[in-house]
Amino acid sequence: MSTNDNIVKKNTEPILDALSLIHQYYIESKTKIQSSDEEKKKLQEKIEETINLFNDPQKINEDNLLKIKLVQSKQKIEQQLETKIKEIDNLSQTIKNNAQLIESKENDIKNLEKINSNLKAETLKYQSALGAATTYLLGDNDKNNSVRLNEDIERLQDMLEDYVSNLRTKTKVNYKKVNNLFTHYHCNLTMNSHIKDLSLIKALLQRHVIEFIYRNALDYFENVKNTDESQSLESEINSNVKELINLMDKFAKSRSESDNVTSAVPIKLRQQIFAALSNHGFSDIIDDKQIKREHEFINQFKKQLNQEIESYRELLDPKKKKKIEEKATEIIREVVRLFFFRLKTQEPIAKWKWFNNNDKIDPIQMTGSWDEDDVQDTTVEICIFPLIYKDPNSSSSELQIYTQAKVVIHDNNSDSLTEENGENDEGNKNSKSKFSKFISRFSIMGRSK
Repeated sequence: MSTNDNIVKKNTEPILDALSLIHQYYIESKTKIQSSDEEKKKLQEKIEETINLFNDPQKINEDNLLKIKLVQSKQKIEQQLETKIKEIDNLSQTIKNNAQLIESKENDIKNLEKINSNLKAETLKYQSALGAATTYLLGDNDKNNSVRLNEDIERLQDMLEDYVSNLRTKTKVNYKKVNNLFTHYHCNLTMNSHIKDLSLIKALLQRHVIEFIYRNALDYFENVKNTDESQSLESEINSNVKELINLMDKFAKSRSESDNVTSAVPIKLRQQIFAALSNHGFSDIIDDKQIKREHEFINQFKKQLNQEIESYRELLDPKKKKKIEEKATEIIREVVRLFFFRLKTQEPIAKWKWFNNNDKIDPIQMTGSWDEDDVQDTTVEICIFPLIYKDPNSSSSELQIYTQAKVVIHDNNSDSLTEENGENDEGNKNSKSKFSKFISRFSIMGRSK
């Protein structure tokens, strides 16, 4: 082969290779196109078949119909599930919001309950204060309630009996003055050293002690004013309290917006003032230098009382006399406090009543010693201690009794008194005064209450 032929061959070989590759690519592309056209045709036929299947229900077999229903059900269920999930999410968020709202409301409720509790406590306090401001009942711890008043009256009666003494040993009785005192109380009795009833004389002197203290205290309240500020305070208060109470009563009744508390002020004022007087009236006085001394009224009057009672019965034993006379201070205080102060702490104001000689016995209003069968014919000889009572209705005949009157009955079957030395005849001995029985029975009753 010539050189030229070699050169031509060398230069044409690359071209031939490229043409071969182009041809091969063409063949392969044509094959792929044909294959793609076939697949496209098949797919087109499948689509047309499916379209025809839906357009002609009769061509749908049972399997295809079931598949379609399952697909539709699945899609529907998925849609419902998605909807429910959204609803649950919304509900969960709502519950969360409500929980926060409930927690907030619970806190509000707790705060309101606390406020309500405080308001209730405050209301109870005001109601209690209002009740205390409008009720006239005295508490259990009040010295002037009815129970303690009765107890103190019984204690005062015992003090009076001890102060008068038993008149039996080392005692000299002034029968002239005793008989005059019997006459004063309309008792038709005459006694002497031979014919006497010491128990009846003792009852007479107890009555006299009370009335003697009352008369002198009344004189003090009516006449002692501004003589000495500390010494006359009880008198000043007692004389001015009535005016103040009347002014408050007039004020409560004459003001259009007056309420129950205002209407109660006059009575509460009277109760409080006289309660203070009944607790501390005529107690020892403490001056500006904190030095304590006896109230001048007590200091002066106890001497008069001792002298007065000594004029009826003289105690011959100096020690006994000193011991007895020391009781005068407390007896004066208790009698004055009872009749001038303590009875005015009650609502309505408590009253007292002395029964007279020959009054009919009333077992409801009196206490003493008598036969129940003969009570209709029994009368009072002398009243030792008055009836203490209150009448809630001035027109009512039924009284509320604090303490029954202490009385000695009249012996209708006796014409004379027993001679103490026993020299009287047998008839006189049998006609002994019923007061002897009264003393023993009353002492038992008084201490058993």
